[in-house]
Amino acid sequence: MVKKRSSRTTSTRSEPSASPGRTTRFAISCVLLVHLAIVVATPAGLVMPGSRFARWILQAFAPYVQAGNVSHGYAFFAPDPGPGHVIEYELRFADGREKRGTIPDVQQHWPRLRYHRHFMLTEQLAALLQDEPPPPEDARFQRAWKQERAHWERQQRDFQQRAQAYGNHLLKTSGASEVEMHLLRHHLLTPEEFLSGRSLRDRALFETGEIITVRTGDQP
Repeated sequence: MVKKRSSRTTSTRSEPSASPGRTTRFAISCVLLVHLAIVVATPAGLVMPGSRFARWILQAFAPYVQAGNVSHGYAFFAPDPGPGHVIEYELRFADGREKRGTIPDVQQHWPRLRYHRHFMLTEQLAALLQDEPPPPEDARFQRAWKQERAHWERQQRDFQQRAQAYGNHLLKTSGASEVEMHLLRHHLLTPEEFLSGRSLRDRALFETGEIITVRTGDQP
């Protein structure tokens, strides 16, 4: 007598994965909308003439803009780019030695992406330098002028703090006791000058701007 073996088939049913709840989806949507607003506001606020509302967004979310590296105005890559900016610095040591350098430095900051990141540091510093708004002749525009001047004063403070931070970093990494930094504006060649063979490194293309001196112990 042959006994039949009873085979039990175990069926495993895959439980459907729990989808995010309505609150989670709403929170994610809000984060994405805020991020999109910042991405759009950056070029709208930085490229002149900038939007006042866009500048307000950038100011309100300044920590996220810097941490997320989304502070791109894209004007440099436009069909009509403006001048670039570099920092030439001179390190002075306690024993009397001096050492010169630039930010960015094509020899030191490589690969190319690292050079570009340092170039963006100088551009962000230069973007904070704006001409002081003149007082209006018509008293009706006094309130708007006060707002513009308050914005200009904040930018001046941000410029000094950022420049101090750059200088302190150079002092820390080099061991120098003092650094003098020159913010230079590098003007572009015209198509005719380029075709004639004029070098992009022609010293006449560089315009000296702000000069910042940072000493050991200075706080940003």
